[in-house]
Amino acid sequence: MGYRDSWLKPGGMLRVHSEVYFHAVDREVPAGQQNVLIDGVHNGGSLDAWRDCLPEGSAVVGIDDVDCGVPGVLRCEWTRRSVHELLGAQWFNVISCRWDHCVPLWPYLTPGGKLIVEAPALSLVQSAVLSVWQGEDSWLPVEEMIRVTVYDGVLVVEKRNPKVMAYMRVAAGTDSPFVAPGTLLTDGTLMISQPEADRDEPA
Repeated sequence: MGYRDSWLKPGGMLRVHSEVYFHAVDREVPAGQQNVLIDGVHNGGSLDAWRDCLPEGSAVVGIDDVDCGVPGVLRCEWTRRSVHELLGAQWFNVISCRWDHCVPLWPYLTPGGKLIVEAPALSLVQSAVLSVWQGEDSWLPVEEMIRVTVYDGVLVVEKRNPKVMAYMRVAAGTDSPFVAPGTLLTDGTLMISQPEADRDEPA
């Protein structure tokens, strides 16, 4: 994508991130228009970098709990009411935030969107991984997390699309001539492929 190159180019306002953050963004954020929310604006360097590398039609919004002097940045007190009053019905494909602001900002992430957290506490990383892997309770809604990617000092959480039915195992292939497509097997597995009726038996 070239996000990393855009951040590291000379000139412009100061941009303070670990280099791993740039690599994570390159790998996690797809090409095309994005609505991005940046928590912690400082002097606006990250906002400028995002705007420089995103195509026309994208939106980059900054939010901070201090008056950073950057025009257009939302001043937030980090109560649920304050966040709602500022963001309202806005949705974001990417939210880059501090670990202690993940929970109030999570509702404004679109399904399939990425929450990028720099320097998260180890306990939060462990909790997020176990939530996705084993369904354990976590600091984010378990049913809304589909993937967690851990980098060196950066955590990326992907939001799943809402479930409309319980997930089930699916079998694909033509290895069984005895099961018709659409059959729900006794262990809850759905057979979706056409059985191979003429398969040769092994000698």
